[in-house]
Amino acid sequence: MSVDISNQLVYQSNPFDEHKIYSTTIRIASDGLSVFVTCNSNLEYATAYRWAKSNAVADFSQALSSIKERDAFLKNNSGKLLLLFEDEGYTLVPQPLFVQTELTSYLSHFIEQDKMDSGTVVFSEVNNVVVISLLNKAVVDAAKSVFSNVEVKSYTQALLSFSNTIHPKTRDYSLIVSVNSSYFDLVIKKRGQLHFFNRFTFSTKEDFAYFLIMALQNLEIKNEDVEINLLGEINPQSPIDEMLNRYFSEVGFIKSDQKLSWDYHRYCVEQNY
Repeated sequence: MSVDISNQLVYQSNPFDEHKIYSTTIRIASDGLSVFVTCNSNLEYATAYRWAKSNAVADFSQALSSIKERDAFLKNNSGKLLLLFEDEGYTLVPQPLFVQTELTSYLSHFIEQDKMDSGTVVFSEVNNVVVISLLNKAVVDAAKSVFSNVEVKSYTQALLSFSNTIHPKTRDYSLIVSVNSSYFDLVIKKRGQLHFFNRFTFSTKEDFAYFLIMALQNLEIKNEDVEINLLGEINPQSPIDEMLNRYFSEVGFIKSDQKLSWDYHRYCVEQNY
């Protein structure tokens, strides 16, 4: 049965030029993907494809193959290609304590014990810590079979790398809050240095505010000492935004153009590569 790719959102597009060398980032999810293409650090093309969510890897592979054939920038890609996946789990280890062979052995044993035979572990050093992310192996393998000669990273790695470009303007602490429909990632920078990172699951705006405020209280950070930078699946004047403005005086959006899909907001993270 063919996969119906019913929705394509083109945010920006310049004509494909076979003489240019492009760098392409593909953010992959179970129900679609977003494509961001740059040339000499300039955005050339950004789009998103969507299909009905399916747990079948065969459907996922078929959707990727169909998109590659119809998308000129993917079909003719000959430059750098990065596949960016959502994490199924992650941890951070200070760089001086990191021994890859020992951690790989430990994680393999952990995956075996929990019958997580679909796990793929990727490593990346960011801000003097090593980010260890667990990805869905079946999904990664399916994507790599369609897009050859690629680099694989997790969204957590991209978010932490992007946080290096965000510095407090008037306060001691800068918070980068990446919002998903059911969870948010919180990065806290203290005078430009990584101070804290965690992921919180929430179902209501009250949960969201509670976890954020409790994280600050546990770190002994006062609300008046922080500025908040939002990105992801969130809009100005949304319930979460309004609630945050009750507790914090400095709340802003990393991308101000809210007419575009939230996938495009994540471009500011993915373009870091």
